[in-house]
Amino acid sequence: MLSYHTDIPTDLPLLKQAVEAIRREESGGAVPDTDPPRVIYEARNRLYAIRTAQGEQVVKSFRIPIAIQRVVYSFFRPSKAARSYRNAIRLGRCGIGTPRPAGYAIESEKGLLRRSYYVCESMHDCRDIRLSMQGVEGGGALLRALAGFIARMHRAGIHHIDLSPGNVLYRTDEKGEYSFYLIDLNRMKFYDKPIVGRKACANFARLSFCPPVSKRLAEYYAEAQGLNTNEVVEGVQSESDRFFRSKVRKYARKALVREQKRMSRSAFRRAYIHYRSVRLVRKLTGSTRLFRIENDLYFSFLEVGDLRHTLKRAEGYSSSKNIQ
Repeated sequence: MLSYHTDIPTDLPLLKQAVEAIRREESGGAVPDTDPPRVIYEARNRLYAIRTAQGEQVVKSFRIPIAIQRVVYSFFRPSKAARSYRNAIRLGRCGIGTPRPAGYAIESEKGLLRRSYYVCESMHDCRDIRLSMQGVEGGGALLRALAGFIARMHRAGIHHIDLSPGNVLYRTDEKGEYSFYLIDLNRMKFYDKPIVGRKACANFARLSFCPPVSKRLAEYYAEAQGLNTNEVVEGVQSESDRFFRSKVRKYARKALVREQKRMSRSAFRRAYIHYRSVRLVRKLTGSTRLFRIENDLYFSFLEVGDLRHTLKRAEGYSSSKNIQ
């Protein structure tokens, strides 16, 4: 059974058209008299772009949850699609940019959620901030505007848990002024007071693996919030280091196993267990011989995932051949 949900009745035909087209596409059926939907992103979930009479729309098709999640989303917690829609509505009321939401649809089977779909307008004239967060493009004007945008979110008590470069879109107008838009909205929290202190700094943690970019962004944020610059910079850098260090193994495995296909999953697992064992014994014994082995292991398969070089700096690894 398929049910449609929207707060605006006039959006219902658009919602039905978009979701039904995606369901036909996913089932292998033809989409009559229209441009077929095209996949614009595919990972755990899938994003489609589809042309409608109301303009291009984006449909997020969430993957089928595991059994326990189907029960949870059916009886105890709103589905990801429902949360995405409700959070988009709240963002709009707070004056925070996000693609205009059309609604969501829930497919149920034997009383349990099977699939869910979220539909919103396409922001095809926007781009994400990935290159800016790598220091490749943009510059001070964009970073200052982005910091101001995040400051407005925090003053409004809005916490986007997945605030990453791919989830912030922007466009510029003819005057060169920036407008920002949040996407991937199913994990958000709204508080009745501003977000401050460590929680505010931690919200920057995923944004950049480039310390100079993090530093400038923190400086502009401190300026926008009227805070002590040194304290904010220290907090943002510390939280960013902590986050990226926790992801070294994940990012290295993704690069070597999935993207470069240089290692199998089991080979990576064995190499990582070996590295951790060597590091543990080295820390207990202070052995310089073991440190050299540990250092070599890091550069052989972990460096590629140490995007911010936090593990390298913390452990003192060096590519020099003259390690004592």
